[in-house]
Amino acid sequence: NVGHDKIVYYSRWNPPWEFRIVCDEACIAIIISRASLIFLGFLAIYLFKKHFTNMIMST
Repeated sequence: NVGHDKIVYYSRWNPPWEFRIVCDEACIAIIISRASLIFLGFLAIYLFKKHFTNMIMST
């Protein structure tokens, strides 16, 4: 069966009974972009607070 062989030989196919966390290129790109955006956010807040030292921030 050609359709069955195509599914079985798919490199990212895992049988339902075999649970593995698979992180492909898109997953890695999302993780890197999220980490860099969090870092840039903290850096922007730090620089903003450093530049405007006399501003009172209340929450």
